[in-house]
Amino acid sequence: MYQKVSGHYIPFTSEAIFVDKIPLVDMPIVILHEQAHQSGYANEGEQAL
Repeated sequence: MYQKVSGHYIPFTSEAIFVDKIPLVDMPIVILHEQAHQSGYANEGEQAL
């Protein structure tokens, strides 16, 4: 079930994960969003596309 949580970043392991049940058109945005967290942008507003 998709509950509008499409990805998650785990800072302790530097792991970015995403839900594979999201619409295919949203997947690149979610991946880039989580990669922004890996790059050091912790604030959701700073790395929102």
